[in-house]
Amino acid sequence: MKEAARWSLQSHLELAALPGAVPRARLHARQILWEWKLDELTETVELAVSEIVTNAVKASGGLDKQQRRMEIGGVPTVRLWLAANEHAVLIQVWDGNDWQPQRRDPGLEAEDGRGLLLVEALTTKWGSSVRDGQPAKVIWAVIETAHLRCSPANARRLLESLDQAQRRPRPTAGVGAGP
Repeated sequence: MKEAARWSLQSHLELAALPGAVPRARLHARQILWEWKLDELTETVELAVSEIVTNAVKASGGLDKQQRRMEIGGVPTVRLWLAANEHAVLIQVWDGNDWQPQRRDPGLEAEDGRGLLLVEALTTKWGSSVRDGQPAKVIWAVIETAHLRCSPANARRLLESLDQAQRRPRPTAGVGAGP
């Protein structure tokens, strides 16, 4: 079966790799899922799109002129594809950097590095691919309608608890510091 036939609903958006790309991608995802009558997945897809597009924008920021493949007004681009069928939503995000993302287990002090943990929690599966000879990559994620792994509310609570743990004051050595 052809890939296009597997995903009967499809949408595409090309954005300049700037911070404004992230809210635009989220808005696009929200609108498209509403049009596709997949409202129950909107929050989950929006959150996954936000994290993946954020990574793509960051990856595009370090590209030199020779590495830039597609540009809008001299700025590298990122591309978002959304596809759906009656069972799942497929998110794909392209950027011009072939560096493969790796999920990290950030420490409590880390200010970033939790995006792929969140993507992993929200999606059925995710990954990345680089075509031979192409200095670019696609990060993809699938969210199956019947098997939501983690609700957006639970994912947000997880992130909030990590952020709160990061902000807690640490005891210092001395009086009342404990063992």
